[in-house]
Amino acid sequence: MILKRIINDVLNYSKYISVFEHYVVIITGKRAIICDREFHPIHTVENLNYADKAYISPDEKNILIVSTSNHFCVVSLTDFKVKSVTIRSPYNGNLQGCACWSYDGRSVYVNAENPETTLSFLRRYDISDMSYKNLLPDIHFVQAAAPLRVAGKYYLVARDRENGEKNNDGCSLIVFDGESYEEYPFCGKNIGEEVLLSWEYEEKSGTFIIYTLCSTYHCDINGNIIETVPVPKEEKLTSSFSDVFKNVVPDKKGFKRLKALCELFGLDNMTTDDTINIIRNSADGKKIFVGTHYGLYVLDAETKEILYEEKISYGVQNIAEISADVIAAEKWHGVWLYEI
Repeated sequence: MILKRIINDVLNYSKYISVFEHYVVIITGKRAIICDREFHPIHTVENLNYADKAYISPDEKNILIVSTSNHFCVVSLTDFKVKSVTIRSPYNGNLQGCACWSYDGRSVYVNAENPETTLSFLRRYDISDMSYKNLLPDIHFVQAAAPLRVAGKYYLVARDRENGEKNNDGCSLIVFDGESYEEYPFCGKNIGEEVLLSWEYEEKSGTFIIYTLCSTYHCDINGNIIETVPVPKEEKLTSSFSDVFKNVVPDKKGFKRLKALCELFGLDNMTTDDTINIIRNSADGKKIFVGTHYGLYVLDAETKEILYEEKISYGVQNIAEISADVIAAEKWHGVWLYEI
């Protein structure tokens, strides 16, 4: 198998991509370009604040754009009017792109966190007037993962502050039906000991995929860890903290001093194991796309044989299938399209 890069000017300066049934949203941080599935621009939303993720309403009439900071907006796909919200203190913690739509498309859910106490609400905003209601008791620290809609309910990952603050456990799956919630402690693995990066629901298997800084897990809808998902190939990665600032520090002497300091504290030439950032099943069920800190893999869905691999600097953070023979990969340097 060979993957060939497709050059498309609309992806210039892109950082993130969200793909829906009839639309593609390309995000640069300051703007969001709404396109059709052929990447023809339809409308550009300007002057955004660190935009990170886009979510389309169930009726595909509105797009929710969420920033890494405390801002989000709803864009009408009818007249492209924008309703913006800045979450005010004290619950103005960074959203990290985490949100979801209600089933009826009339509301959006975000995690409203108090940065000083790290206590959180699940907050529901009515998109008609952007009024809100706090739904979950202020006893949890909602982890940095978006609420997910599954089987008529909403799922979150949260830590019970009273029971889990001191020893890093107490991490639970929160199931919310719109009025009340149930709490299921994770069983089989102490998720609270790890740094949760993101999670998603995999319809094919009926399980959640949980991505942490060190591992990836399959988990059922009751919080039971089923398995640890292995990386496609064992790779040792070497990274240097100073390399991140190579193009930021213009002064060569200043960079040399920074590099010397990093070497002194052991922050350069660090060796770590590869970990998974994203897993995507192809629509035809024949392939699995995997993005890791090493790069991009395409696997045979049945045998798990590696059909294609590409080493990519700083890895692949997200993958979206555009069509049967085209995928998009989010990389540190932007979004690339590949023809399979």
